[in-house]
Amino acid sequence: MFAGFMTTVYFVVMCLRLVLLPPISHLDIAGMVLITTGAFLVTWGLLSCSQYISYNASPRTSRIVFRDEETGLFTSRYLVERLHDEISRASRHSTIFSLLFIRLQGTENMQKKSGTKAVQNFWREISLTIRSVIRREDIPGRWSSESVLLFLPNTEFLESYMLAERIESVLSAENLCREGNGETFEVEVGCATYPFDGNDVIGLVRFAEAAAHRNSNSGADFGPLHSRLTSLSD
Repeated sequence: MFAGFMTTVYFVVMCLRLVLLPPISHLDIAGMVLITTGAFLVTWGLLSCSQYISYNASPRTSRIVFRDEETGLFTSRYLVERLHDEISRASRHSTIFSLLFIRLQGTENMQKKSGTKAVQNFWREISLTIRSVIRREDIPGRWSSESVLLFLPNTEFLESYMLAERIESVLSAENLCREGNGETFEVEVGCATYPFDGNDVIGLVRFAEAAAHRNSNSGADFGPLHSRLTSLSD
């Protein structure tokens, strides 16, 4: 910006000299051209650098704002914004997606017994376990202090159901490994599919959370989900 300003000043001065003190020498004209060209290149370079820095800084900012520090998962704020966008897109193109609500009850007792550090390590391990099961395009987020929400793009209910069973099995195995340390927890998993189980973010999350609670109370094998599978196959 400063180079552009100085170029403008120099150009105005030379024009005044041309008008008030003619004739102007060829050396002055060459100097004007060289300085103007140099200032233009400097200004263009500075603008290009500023755009490059801005472009590369944006992803870092997003990671800082939208990542949960304890787990490395996305925050609930990011998930809500992403789901709003997905619902808008799905309503226009008649596509579907699913959510999985995962609640791990017992972390409060774990914190009282083993301390905050143990809970932090627990959630880091759980987040890695969940990431190892889901697909690359699936988006996991920390929904609350005891729950994780998975956004599954272009996923029908049957696919989300199978993933829910797999996650429940993996986390249950993790729970068995922790029994010796007294760090046990209870796993609840529920599914919701747009637009069948809700047409907005709140409705979908509430449905998935309620399904997780029902599945937990019904015992193993996702009892209420099987009734839905039966109705879908009829």
